[in-house]
Amino acid sequence: MADHARVESAEQAGDDFAEREQTYRFFVRLVKWNVAVIVVILLAMAIFLT
Repeated sequence: MADHARVESAEQAGDDFAEREQTYRFFVRLVKWNVAVIVVILLAMAIFLT
C-alpha cells in the first residue's frame, strides 16, 4: 500500500538550497520580532499593572 510514497532527499536534483536558506532566515527574523514584541508587552504589563 505504501509503494506510491516518494521519499525525497537532499541529494536529489532540484534541491533548492537558496530557497531553504531564505525561508530559514525569514523564520529566524520572524521569531526575533515575536520575542521582542512579547518582551515589550511583558514590560508594559510590569509597569502599568503593578
